Amino acid sequence: MESDQKALGDECRATLIFVKTVTGKIYTFENVELINTLNYLKSLVQEQTGIKIEKQRLIFNMKEMKADIPIKDYGIKNENIIYLVEKVHPESHANPANQIELVTCRGDYVLFTDIDLNLKVKYFKYLIQEQEGTPVEKIRLIFAGKQLEAEIKLKDYGVKYGDKIQLVLRLCGAKPVIYLYPKEEIDAKVSIHLNDGDFSFVYPSFDEDNTWNVKALPSGEIVQIGKKIRYLFWETLFYPNLNMDKGFIIKGDDSVSFFEDKLKSMNLNDAEICDFVTYWCPKLCGYKYVKVCFQFENFDEMCPMNVEPKPDNINRVFFAALPLDSPCDIEPQELPTFNRDGFTVIEWGGTIVPQK
Repeated sequence: MESDQKALGDECRATLIFVKTVTGKIYTFENVELINTLNYLKSLVQEQTGIKIEKQRLIFNMKEMKADIPIKDYGIKNENIIYLVEKVHPESHANPANQIELVTCRGDYVLFTDIDLNLKVKYFKYLIQEQEGTPVEKIRLIFAGKQLEAEIKLKDYGVKYGDKIQLVLRLCGAKPVIYLYPKEEIDAKVSIHLNDGDFSFVYPSFDEDNTWNVKALPSGEIVQIGKKIRYLFWETLFYPNLNMDKGFIIKGDDSVSFFEDKLKSMNLNDAEICDFVTYWCPKLCGYKYVKVCFQFENFDEMCPMNVEPKPDNINRVFFAALPLDSPCDIEPQELPTFNRDGFTVIEWGGTIVPQK
């Protein structure tokens, strides 16, 4: 009993804590009783910094601390450093001189006001997390064609007020499947290269270096090590460069008829359309509205495919779906009609862009 009380006393004793702002300024707080909740510490921070409690985000060990949890529960010890990030609310009006414009993968433009250009990228990501709800670890920032590294200051990348920074999220490229239709039975190598991502699942397993070695039949049947399959499956976690400027706005309930029509117009066959619809439409039909944008050249750049012997046609269908609460205007997208003469490869897949 005495040992338990001693341990509790040690855990809750008054402690020296440092609070460091994103600009590097350090505030010292002495005799902080760790048994108190975080709101107690926030009130102390407000007294010293003038930052209101509701505008404070306190970060320890890369995790945001919650207001109603005792400070001791975060494992904080004497002379630990807690990071303070002030919540910034973007404005919707025109871009004034003291703002940075963030371009999201949804096609939205978010303005952050009064950003200190001495801010390190990692702390700017915390501000984005606060506004967008996207975990810091899923955020990638691009400026002037360069990825922004966490420990570098915004100004060191040449960022100025009024500039635009692109936000790229780590998304799942779900169920791209590959069909092979040679004119005669052949031995084929099919390779997928990810320029910026990782494979989360493949089936069957690669034989070598992101490559399947298979036998392909004119019927569309694929044989790998004696196993007969209909298609090659791969899935990725990647940072896609999506073009959401042109596309279609549909009701979730209309997803089956929409994709049946569009895929047929692109010259996919009934079996391929059935595979697509039965995989994707159950995921989309529950949304009120969906913005659908097909990706073509940019998907080839993100995830190049190589097939040997060289096919006459490689036709890849990859779409991005953004769930919406209400419809919006968008310029309709022109879709190709694929050629299937000769040795043809067909692939389809997609990704769902998270709502804010």
